[in-house]
Amino acid sequence: DAADKELHTIAAATLFSLGEVQAAATRALNRASQQFSLHGEVEHFVKARSEHNLGLWMCRTLRLQGQDVADEDVATIGKSLLQAVNLDSVSLDLHGSKVHDAGAKVLARGLEAPVGLTSVSLDFELTQIEDAGVAAIGAGLGRAHHLISVVLDFSETKLKDAGLVSLAESMTQVRTLISVDFSFYGTEVADQGVV
Repeated sequence: DAADKELHTIAAATLFSLGEVQAAATRALNRASQQFSLHGEVEHFVKARSEHNLGLWMCRTLRLQGQDVADEDVATIGKSLLQAVNLDSVSLDLHGSKVHDAGAKVLARGLEAPVGLTSVSLDFELTQIEDAGVAAIGAGLGRAHHLISVVLDFSETKLKDAGLVSLAESMTQVRTLISVDFSFYGTEVADQGVV
């Protein structure tokens, strides 16, 4: 009902906008009977998950950003996605963070889980991700069979031809894609990766 929806909107605002993780706000989101969206900093999400067991059962849109993000934080997001059965859209801005292949691999497994996932935007620009992490992200997205839109930024990373080829091959498994945007400037991708 309307009151329930308003409560969860307030809980989400309390959880992220104020920069404080409160147990009551997390409990409200975990009891949600209406779908909700979460937008905020990775560090606040990770804190809510670790300290108060924030669940994403009714989350429809997850939009997180952060530069001081490590593999453990991205792994927490990936594991959380495994329970996000109603998730439609994921946007992670990890630009300039400390993410490596290990975190990307756990995130990739999580991206396979949400049945209705239609939109993914992942910004790994200026991270430490390499071919293995890019290939894992591609494999995870390749198993998300309802994707319509994918935006991936691997600019200024250690991406090479093999990673980009693997990513592209995985994306061909998704027959529903309408929009694909890959950015990989400032990488070691040569002609073989682009052809």
